Amino acid sequence: MEAALRGTGVYPRWRMERKSRSVWMVNALTGMGGRKGTLALEAGTLVFRPAASGAGETAYRLDQVAGVKRLRGTPVLEVRLKATEAIRLVGFYFVEPPSLEIPRNSSPFVRRRTMKRKAVTKLRLANPDLKSEIDRWVEAIGAARKQA
Repeated sequence: MEAALRGTGVYPRWRMERKSRSVWMVNALTGMGGRKGTLALEAGTLVFRPAASGAGETAYRLDQVAGVKRLRGTPVLEVRLKATEAIRLVGFYFVEPPSLEIPRNSSPFVRRRTMKRKAVTKLRLANPDLKSEIDRWVEAIGAARKQA
């Protein structure tokens, strides 16, 4: 049954709640490089478990979430938190976030704008493969928020 539903935008919610996915969490504390780990939706909580040892997991109760959406044209799940939280916006990249740093040994003509253009291109190329998966995450989180 699951194979028949792939690509249709319909995905059983009960399967989604048990699913976890390797992502990079990016917020004001992690910087643009983010932190690699696993994202899971568990019992009314969105949980990020970092891959690196020594860093604790981050959990967002669904009642703390103000909104969730897929950033159009990118493989990024954006989670907006309520104003009472210290961090108000968290991005979960389903591909490694592209670097915006200019390489040291590059020509002097390489500009920040060039690096941004390359980063956007990388994200847009990854988007078609991940679009439906991220949409399922948005749908599952939205349904879980309604139940909470």
